[in-house]
Amino acid sequence: MLKYETIYHSLLQKIQSGDFPARAKLPSIRSLSHQYICSKSTIISALKRLEEQHMIYSIPKSGYYVVEHRVFEEPISTEGVDFATSSPTWHAFPYKDFQQCINKAIDTYQEELFRYGTPKGLSLLITEAKKLLESYQVFTKSEQIFITSGVQQALALLSMMPFPNNGSTILVEQPSYHLYMDMLKTYEIRAIGIQRTAQGIDLKQLEKIFNEEEIKFFYTMPRFHNPL
Repeated sequence: MLKYETIYHSLLQKIQSGDFPARAKLPSIRSLSHQYICSKSTIISALKRLEEQHMIYSIPKSGYYVVEHRVFEEPISTEGVDFATSSPTWHAFPYKDFQQCINKAIDTYQEELFRYGTPKGLSLLITEAKKLLESYQVFTKSEQIFITSGVQQALALLSMMPFPNNGSTILVEQPSYHLYMDMLKTYEIRAIGIQRTAQGIDLKQLEKIFNEEEIKFFYTMPRFHNPL
C-alpha cells in the first residue's frame, strides 16, 4: 500500500471513530507530515482523497475541517421481518458500489451529466440495456428502449399512454405498491384488484377478470418486491 493510502486510512478511521468530530479542524499539513514522517505532498494527496469523498473540506488560509456526517450503527439482529415499510434495510444496499459508480460517472462524463438528457435516455446505457435483455432472451430494437428516472416514472407513462388493446382498466395485485395506487387515484385511472395469497393468484379468477373487463395491463409483483 502506498504511503498516502496508509495515511488516508488512518485519518479516515479517526474521523469515523469520532477522534476528529464533525466540524473539527484537522492538524496542519506541516504537523501531519511530522507525525507520519513523510513529505507535505504525501499528506496533501491523502487529504485530497478525503476531500473527494466529502469527508473533509478546506477553507483557504485556514485549513481542513471535518464534514458533518452520520455514523450508522449496525442493525440489531432479529428474527422478525418488517413488512410495514415495504423496503429493505439500508445495510442491504451496496452503497459503496453506488458511490464508486457515481464518482466514476462524474469523472467520465463530467458536464454531460448536468445537461438535459435525450428523451429516451443515455444512448450508451440503452445499448447496454439491449445486451442485457438479449442475455435473458428478450429481443428488441434500440429505438424501442426508453430509460426512465425510476420505476414510478415508467409506471406513470404506461398508465397514461394509450395501448393497442384500447383497454382502460389496470389490474393490480392486492396488496400492491402503495405509491402507484396513490398515483392512480390522483389521475382518476380506474383500477381493480386481485388477491394474492400464500398460495398465489387464483388463475380462474384472473381469466374471468380478463374476459369481463377491458384490461389495459396487469401490474404484478410475484415476490411483493415493490415497485419492480
